[in-house]
Amino acid sequence: LSSGNATLLDIRVTDSTALRFGGGIANFGAMILRDSQVSANSAGENGGGVFNTLMLAMTDTTVSANTASLAGGGVGNSGSSLSIEGCTVSGNQAMQNGGGIVNSNLLMITNSTLSGNTATSSGGAIRNESVMTMQHVTTSGNSATTGSAIGNAGVIMTMSGSVIDGECGGMAVGSSGYNIESPGDTCGLDQLSDTSAISSAALGLGPLRDNGGATETHALMGGSAARDRIPLADCDVDEDQRGVSRPQGDRCDVGAFELAP
Repeated sequence: LSSGNATLLDIRVTDSTALRFGGGIANFGAMILRDSQVSANSAGENGGGVFNTLMLAMTDTTVSANTASLAGGGVGNSGSSLSIEGCTVSGNQAMQNGGGIVNSNLLMITNSTLSGNTATSSGGAIRNESVMTMQHVTTSGNSATTGSAIGNAGVIMTMSGSVIDGECGGMAVGSSGYNIESPGDTCGLDQLSDTSAISSAALGLGPLRDNGGATETHALMGGSAARDRIPLADCDVDEDQRGVSRPQGDRCDVGAFELAP
């Protein structure tokens, strides 16, 4: 529990319980969480693994197998700033919304993977209720009654260069281009560079595993529809989740993983 300034590096928080918020970590101040693991924790309300109410920067961290009795099985955010970069949020569960993440304020996710999370109600990977941006994110294998990948009830939710392997529910998701949805067309992606209704076989995601780097990822198979889709001029992120430089070739790949030729 932190209400001041905290920097947490190379730590593991596991098997802990909170009656209300933040089973593993509850942040009420300014926190940096880097190169760490938050796993198998539980909260009686929100944020089974991590709960943020002010400012939190998460980098190269795994949040896995946590549970929340209400929302945000992995991460619950009501803070004015939460950034998630190079992280994997996997195998978390919420009894209501946001199996992986629930956001009710400001959230930015970059070069991260949301995999195998479960919510009983809305948003298997993410439940957004406010302002949220996603850039080069891969979601896969998440489940919920509504929006197996994303449940959006927010003011603004915008994504670019991301892979949505699953369904969206609620309000349409804003697009800045170069997103892929598989297997349906539920997110409301409206840019010419977006692609929907791509089969799972054509998407070609590998299993979640160690592909190098600090956190696990879904590798792209050789013939994946996510390969080489983003022109060099529009490659806004110069590395993938593992720290591999983008592009590997003349164009960037969609999602958190950049495949070498």
